Amino acid sequence: MLFVKLSPVFLLLSFATALPIDNPSDLAIRESGPSVTPTATTPSSKRGLDYQNPNLLSLFTSSTRISWAYNYAQKPGGTIPAKYEFVPLLFNLASSSTSSWNANAKGATSLLAFNEPDVASSSISPASAAQGYKQYMQPFAGKARLGSPATTASSSGLTWQRSFIAACSGCTVDFIAMHWAGSPGSASVAQFQDQVLSYINAFGKPVWVTEIVVTGTVADNQAFMQQVLPWLDAQAMVERYAWFNVDGVLVSSGGSSLTAAGTTYKAT
Repeated sequence: MLFVKLSPVFLLLSFATALPIDNPSDLAIRESGPSVTPTATTPSSKRGLDYQNPNLLSLFTSSTRISWAYNYAQKPGGTIPAKYEFVPLLFNLASSSTSSWNANAKGATSLLAFNEPDVASSSISPASAAQGYKQYMQPFAGKARLGSPATTASSSGLTWQRSFIAACSGCTVDFIAMHWAGSPGSASVAQFQDQVLSYINAFGKPVWVTEIVVTGTVADNQAFMQQVLPWLDAQAMVERYAWFNVDGVLVSSGGSSLTAAGTTYKAT
């Protein structure tokens, strides 16, 4: 999902509820899947900045936790701090996206493919996505780390992702991208963790959670972060993640200072 500007009030809108298991067979897969036992690590730099206004990113530069940024586009949209890796996204298969892709993706060290193709606003079938991936993403194999399309937390997301992987025979997919959206509270924390683990165990690949949406206030976002950030940092198979989003959640609506959630994301 893509919004140019958000305010805390806007976040009260409802998003799709995350479901922890899409297929009953995942229960068996979870038992035999990759280990996700938390391990002691040095401070993680998995965190990313999901942004629209590049001028806001300088508020985070003192953090050692944040290493990358993206904006649902192929170019940064302005100057971003040099310490952040910008990750281009091939948003969909429209000519407005594909015609500039080769030039804009060249030189990147990581690439993202197709934003929420499993929902009506994008509506790319797994077969079409696989064909497009082979044409536009696969040429960068070995030059950049390549991510799968980022599916939603709806019940269709994991099913769509399975179908895409099955259809994309011969494709290099270095990591699986996923989104999650849900309400505040401990029950949603458990749902979020189960959803992430179901993607890890379904595909046996590292996961990037490129959009974490909590449909509540800034305070709700901060409370959710305090529970899930240490967990995400401890998961060996969670390679990167990004909170939705800098504009309005992590940074105040005036753009001059971090919110309480932004301070937690920057420093925790």
